[in-house]
Amino acid sequence: MSHPNRRDTIRHLSHPQRLRESLSLSGPFFHRNSFLSGLQVAITSAIVLPLMLNSSRPDLLGYAALGALIALFGRFAPRGKRAGVLLWCLLCQVAMVFFVSLAGWAGATLGWQLALMAPLTALIALVASALSFGPPGALIFLFAGAASLGPVAELSLVFERIAAVAAVGAFAWLLCLATEGLRIYTVLLPEPPPLRLQAWLALRLGFCAGLTALLGYALGLSHPAWAAMGAVAVMQSAQLHQSLARMLQRVGGNVIGASLAWGVLVLDPSPYIVIALLILCMILNELLIGANYGLGQILVTPMALLMTYLALQGTAGAAIAPERMLDTLVGCASGLMLAVLLSTKGERQFLMEHHNRSLGG
Repeated sequence: MSHPNRRDTIRHLSHPQRLRESLSLSGPFFHRNSFLSGLQVAITSAIVLPLMLNSSRPDLLGYAALGALIALFGRFAPRGKRAGVLLWCLLCQVAMVFFVSLAGWAGATLGWQLALMAPLTALIALVASALSFGPPGALIFLFAGAASLGPVAELSLVFERIAAVAAVGAFAWLLCLATEGLRIYTVLLPEPPPLRLQAWLALRLGFCAGLTALLGYALGLSHPAWAAMGAVAVMQSAQLHQSLARMLQRVGGNVIGASLAWGVLVLDPSPYIVIALLILCMILNELLIGANYGLGQILVTPMALLMTYLALQGTAGAAIAPERMLDTLVGCASGLMLAVLLSTKGERQFLMEHHNRSLGG
């Protein structure tokens, strides 16, 4: 039997059944490990962010928040393995901030910084796959790179940024260790693919991130790295029908979530209100995203925008909300197109079989 070509793939992806799949609930609304991860990030943020806000370096608030995000990883790691996973996650988070910031200090233009994020994303994606970081995958590290873009006046600021990430990440790591007994260990994880396939998938992800970021830059998008994040979110899906569902869910969730964030930011809220809303979104997101990625995006989008608002010390206002919508649309469309163009025969074959099963064939 011949393998389906890309034209067949587009036809299968265009079927109305794919839209129905994207709207369905794919998991439970509550999972203890996921909720615990969100709670660990929220507790870390609730303690650290107000302290940072009242410190002599409130400009490092955004990098402190990046350190707290490592608690999202390793939620399904086997007993006794999560501590090591989190340390590797922290190292990857620090590395992304360091190299992108260092390029900014060295005088690299925004275009060159965006290009640098491509091999960094590929390398980190390979490490994340090989060491089973779990969700949310390479996306968080790409977010850290996006937060580090732009010129850096002094070399000392590069090290201050990574010190903020590392210090808060270490606090999150200790909190996760202290609450390790609350996790459950009955979740069966799929076997990781062979190393050669992991390397190909990581390379493909990095290429997608770099190409989409530079496309956004060429189009004059305000935040081209956000477009890259949308593309990577789509490309991280294991199968093509999941990539399409992820695109539809991310775009739809971003429109709603960005609208909610706009409604908050247009009021010019105080940093303390922003931190409180950020913590609430962190907790609620982990209750929803397991059931449907789009529901989670309704809360993830305000989280990202509120963190950006804090990191920029209020210099970015409500205008970042519609910018997020446009960047996400461009990124997700690019990600799906690249997913189809770079798909393997096995992925196209799986989509055809899934399509036939979904129609009762």
